[in-house]
Amino acid sequence: MNVSVLTRKDIRRRVVSFGSKYLIAVSLVCLALPFLNYFMGDPLDFTDYLSAVNFIFPVLLPILAVNFLIDDQNTHIGDFFFKTKKGRRNYLLSLFLSAFALGIVAGMLLLIFSLIFQFGFQVTVLWEPVLLSIGAYLLCPLFYLSIALILAFFVKYEGVTLMTITILLLILLPILISIGAANIGLSFLFETPLYLLSFLGVGSVAAIDLVYTAVVVLILYLIANWKIKKIDF
Repeated sequence: MNVSVLTRKDIRRRVVSFGSKYLIAVSLVCLALPFLNYFMGDPLDFTDYLSAVNFIFPVLLPILAVNFLIDDQNTHIGDFFFKTKKGRRNYLLSLFLSAFALGIVAGMLLLIFSLIFQFGFQVTVLWEPVLLSIGAYLLCPLFYLSIALILAFFVKYEGVTLMTITILLLILLPILISIGAANIGLSFLFETPLYLLSFLGVGSVAAIDLVYTAVVVLILYLIANWKIKKIDF
């Protein structure tokens, strides 16, 4: 089996057979918030659903993406790809394509439920926040996967250590930025992907923020691509 065929199989294995199930489950669970408010007497509000999804997806998407990398560490899959430089480049590309596909699935789910709210329940949907959230979903798993790859290639972090650092960056760091960054003169942290793509920042992300984040992701990808060709496996 050649590398290209195995790459396609890996993308299907990661996204279709694994990641999509969690994303669909979360999308359905998030319906509980607007309908709970509705049954308590409030009007059905799409923003309740968007807030719930924007709280969970920015955490779930990176965890799934980094898990793709961790699952392949020290396995026959990694060994197969890492025998040649071409295999390494294909492996890196397959990881990024898998992470991007996760973002696409999350974005499609949000789009579908937005249409259901607007045309099925006759609820007003503001499309600009929806589209910006979809853009954030596309970049979120790519950004944190890039960081995980840098840590794996340069510092040799693996498994539980790599996932623990990812979770700290996803949850603890945004909270610390929100609480204390302005007080210690580090307000610029609010404009970094570490906050903008977090569960605290996605709801207020702007188009220019997504462009800036895309550039950061590209730079991190190029660094990882350079390192994976140079490192002695």
